[in-house]
Amino acid sequence: MLHVSEYHRESDTMFDFQCPGKPTPPGCPEVVSVTHNSATLSWSPPRNDGGSPITGYIVESKSTSSFTWTVCNIGVKVLEPHFTVRDLVEGMTYEFRVIAENKAGRSEESPVSKPVVVRETAGTCHVTVEPVLKDLPIPPPQLATKIKMWSVKTGGVW
Repeated sequence: MLHVSEYHRESDTMFDFQCPGKPTPPGCPEVVSVTHNSATLSWSPPRNDGGSPITGYIVESKSTSSFTWTVCNIGVKVLEPHFTVRDLVEGMTYEFRVIAENKAGRSEESPVSKPVVVRETAGTCHVTVEPVLKDLPIPPPQLATKIKMWSVKTGGVW
């Protein structure tokens, strides 16, 4: 209740207003796919947005051999509860966490993901196709032409 006094007139006025609060933490991020240098994460939005819509997420990572968390989406606005973290080091083990934001501020950090080793998953491989020119004699001689042959280099885990 607000009591207002103006030039000997008094009035009691009721105002109903709410100040938005910070959101609760998002759900624990889950690693849904991994490559030799990236990990795609998915998480559930906060159970409570604090009375103000979620305006974005901050995604953090750290190697399990480190104590320092690094922001993964600097300069990238993450508006949906999923994100692909790039430029990870192959063979390293990483953990991830997420922070939600609204106009009142930032949530606490989500629970930390299960550790994941960054590497190509079994059954996938990289194939690089490079053109190679070869002179192949084809009888009769008037049909001899340069034929494009292809060499294939493979890598990754089969």
